[in-house]
Amino acid sequence: MELATFVYGSPRRIERIKLWEELMVIAESVVGPWVVIGDFNSVLRQYEKVGGLDVCWRSIQDMQKCLEKCRVSDIGFKGPSFTWRRGKLQERIDRACANEAWNVAWPNRVIAHLPFFSYDHRPILISNFQSNQEVKGAKQFKFLIAWLTNADVGNIVKQCWEKITDWTEARSDFEVVASKWHQEVFNEEMKQKHRIYARIQGLDLKLEAGFDREL
Repeated sequence: MELATFVYGSPRRIERIKLWEELMVIAESVVGPWVVIGDFNSVLRQYEKVGGLDVCWRSIQDMQKCLEKCRVSDIGFKGPSFTWRRGKLQERIDRACANEAWNVAWPNRVIAHLPFFSYDHRPILISNFQSNQEVKGAKQFKFLIAWLTNADVGNIVKQCWEKITDWTEARSDFEVVASKWHQEVFNEEMKQKHRIYARIQGLDLKLEAGFDREL
């Protein structure tokens, strides 16, 4: 059985100690793959902070000791280095850590730091792939929330489930019909979305290299 633990660490070091203690208690009962993800509110290394006051070495040591006792390690990331910022202060305080069993089970996983939007934290996205083939391009069907803005989606769902009684067949039929409908109705809109997203990522990287009020 795989286990995922989602955490939020207090901004105050003394209160974060309770989190470290609770994680160590959980670790004692873990059998099999385990991943711990969330806002730890502490950097793990000195270079994970830029700007502001010097890093608190006691906080770093507290976290390092906890991860060592839990037998989990940081699993890296893809994208910009810092996950939280306020003005010129930037830190990597959001992360995912996993034990050896989880890393063996998901060798092709990708941890992405997504762009800042209306929040001061970057969202973290874990994408797990069973094989290199999946990483290279196999597509999974996804129901997009954007479809709900179009009244036709309700009719498509109704049509697919009315003519087929078997759930599996109806689902497969819906995937085909909805995918074709998406290409006809949302294709250009989605391309524009991806273009904007790419520009935001580019701006993010420039801001990380140096604060610029105009950007």
